Amino acid sequence: MKNSEIHKGFEKKEIRDFLSLSLLKLMEEQIDNAKPNIITPRNDDTYEYSIEFVKRGIEYHSNLLQIYKNIQAIIQIAKMNGWEEFDVSDITAKDIVNHKLRMNFIGTNDEYNFLLTKINGV
Repeated sequence: MKNSEIHKGFEKKEIRDFLSLSLLKLMEEQIDNAKPNIITPRNDDTYEYSIEFVKRGIEYHSNLLQIYKNIQAIIQIAKMNGWEEFDVSDITAKDIVNHKLRMNFIGTNDEYNFLLTKINGV
């Protein structure tokens, strides 16, 4: 089954797709959010180095904080619908272009088990 089709046939497919794609994008942002590199001081001013290092750390952690808040919000919306997030990356074919990762299934445990039977043809 194509990864983009995991919610096909389930109630509120568009919302599930939106939540799943949003999580996928946030996880990619988390991967791309580079930790601050150690920089070489331009001169003998060690405080210049320290200030730049701390500024980069603040930017990194600010980005990470926003990513985590957004992930938390998406998970809360899923829970409000009685859904959980299930990793189906090992059993679906990657077909979403411009993304490194695959969508996760958003649904109940029973729906997830039903999806597994659809994928496995059982």
